[in-house]
Amino acid sequence: MPENSSCLDPKPMIKLGNGENLPILNYNLPQTTSFVANVYLPVPVDAGKFKPNYTNHPPSGESYYDKVQTIDTVQLTANIANSFAGVVATAPASMGTEVSQLSVSPLVNIADAATLTLAEVPTGPVLDIKVAGMPVDQVAELSKNAMPVITTNLAGHNVIQFRPKPATVKPEITIVEHYRVNTYLGRYGAGETVKTFSLLPGEKTTISIKTYKQTVTNKRDVQNVLDSFSDESASDLETIAEQESNTHTKSSTNVAKKVSGGLSLPLPKISVSASASYSKTTNSEREESIKTLNRALSKQTQKSVSNRKVEVNTETSTTSTESEESTVTRVLENLNKSRTLNFVFRQLNQELITITYLDDVTFVFSNGYEEKKIVTKIDGLLQMLEEVMTNPADALVTFQEIVNQLGNVYDYEDATNPKSFLEKYTENIWDFFNHTPSSNWPPANPPIMTTTRFRKAPNLVSNYVPYGGAAPISVRGIIKNVTHRVLPTDSVIVDSILGQGEALDCFNLKAQDNIILNAKLDNDIKQQSMDIIEAITDPVEKAAMYKKVFGDCCDVPQSGGYGCNCGSTDNPTNPET
Repeated sequence: MPENSSCLDPKPMIKLGNGENLPILNYNLPQTTSFVANVYLPVPVDAGKFKPNYTNHPPSGESYYDKVQTIDTVQLTANIANSFAGVVATAPASMGTEVSQLSVSPLVNIADAATLTLAEVPTGPVLDIKVAGMPVDQVAELSKNAMPVITTNLAGHNVIQFRPKPATVKPEITIVEHYRVNTYLGRYGAGETVKTFSLLPGEKTTISIKTYKQTVTNKRDVQNVLDSFSDESASDLETIAEQESNTHTKSSTNVAKKVSGGLSLPLPKISVSASASYSKTTNSEREESIKTLNRALSKQTQKSVSNRKVEVNTETSTTSTESEESTVTRVLENLNKSRTLNFVFRQLNQELITITYLDDVTFVFSNGYEEKKIVTKIDGLLQMLEEVMTNPADALVTFQEIVNQLGNVYDYEDATNPKSFLEKYTENIWDFFNHTPSSNWPPANPPIMTTTRFRKAPNLVSNYVPYGGAAPISVRGIIKNVTHRVLPTDSVIVDSILGQGEALDCFNLKAQDNIILNAKLDNDIKQQSMDIIEAITDPVEKAAMYKKVFGDCCDVPQSGGYGCNCGSTDNPTNPET
């Protein structure tokens, strides 16, 4: 056997093979950290085309901001508490106590609850409840100056936004494009060297491995929304995205137009007016918003990389950082007598493939007042436009412009051949009341109503092939960005390297050779004995011979001819017994 060869055939850590009935690793599975980012695209419409009741301030006393000023804070607190926790009422004087009747009403709008007196102010304290995590008395106090609206943040939790009274009435139509950000596992392999150390011949040591997850102080810094989604990482991404927007973009939108759920990306630094060419702005705005999202994700993941350090300690045996987490300890020993054993620890890295694609579209009309806000999908867009615009012809033109934009969306790599996000189809309605049940449906006679409608293309699929030979990743939308990122994990891989230098002199090397030779001779003697015994066909004779060879004593002249167990009082062949 060659000097440096191993008795084990070197094989890869994971081998899938090419035959049948073998395990298959499917990388086309998104992580649970998938989230939605919202891009707000304004539709250039002249303010004079909207109906007067959408361009003027609400009549005095009709808006929330007018109604709430007539209610004192105590009553306001009771109204909100009653809506969310039940009806608090004062019992008859004879009982002298306060009772609480549980409300079965679903969660209601805070603004409506605040301005509607659902019960008289109780004589005792209002129930100690929280609305979207905020004490009800604090909600009531802030509601005096701003309209409370419950929305959903990136982490999926309900939060309250307080929207101040708009200074002016500015009617706007906004396209809200919902981009889903999916993260897929890519390649996995060894990264930077964490630690190397050596064991001298015969030396033993104890090591401990401490990961970045066990450092409580930087827990928030190591998390990100791609592989460690949490409330902290979601909030951190929203902060970074806002900072990026302040640097690279200018937001001409306001909170009144925002929809609940997902990460809100501001408008890019592009001037959009009613006279602007709509076809020249939408795609460029879309691209800039996706770039803002990608910059925010890259900054957050880079912060995670810089804080994900794994420590291999050769001096400390064990350290506990939390009740559920403790460092991993190992005892290593070099069994070699003449060579040094070297260990190399490398932190394992995981490649993450982030795909951002257009998944859905919402349309919002707002003039600054929440009461006038209208949110719809593509099937209700034309009806919404006809509701807020004076001339039906203008509504139809605006509708056609929006549909054309969504019918010409360019993906991340093809700037010449657009894809259609929408599908145009015909909806037919037949007369069901005069239909004979025995005949086929739909009937052969013409439908009584035919409507042209639009929807997201049901067969819309985009594919991305990560690298040669890998299975393509498919998403049901139009891909706008693909980014490969490599993040360190809390795992390490260890390899050993046997030193080439001999630590023994010639005499000791030969002594070691003699020890090996003696062990080999002992094995040869035992093997020869086994071969002789195996050649015996009689089972009884074979058993007796086995006992003679491997027992305490054998039939030799020194035993006096008494056979096995010579000298034993239990042996009837011994004449001395």
